[in-house]
Amino acid sequence: MSVNRLPRPLRVFLLGVNLLGITLACLTFIREPLVLSLPLLVIATMAMVAAPHTVTIGTRMEMSTFHPFILTALLLLGSAAAHVTAVAAVVSRHVLVWTGVACYVVATGALAHLSAARGRAAVPVALRLSRADTPD
Repeated sequence: MSVNRLPRPLRVFLLGVNLLGITLACLTFIREPLVLSLPLLVIATMAMVAAPHTVTIGTRMEMSTFHPFILTALLLLGSAAAHVTAVAAVVSRHVLVWTGVACYVVATGALAHLSAARGRAAVPVALRLSRADTPD
């Protein structure tokens, strides 16, 4: 569902929530300066690596694996470090997902080009291999 299809009161509410969140984040950085340190770098890097993955809880619920790193940064280093860790994880999640898609498209295109030269169909093999990597 696109944002334009949402009812107007819901769009206004979501805009208010976003503006409140941005305001609180700005106030956090004004009140508490960010100190770049080795623990922050390690926690943010671990969150970035863990961001694209999820953990299944029960049969229908999934939890992102970077939330514990944000909580750790909040408890150990403060709220400014937790904001930085969250931003790094979210950006990493989207960058790694789109990079993986681009690599997959390039790889399947290269396989299709090589297979066309040899007279074989390699794209279905690539699709089967990608499905084997994903859990059921």
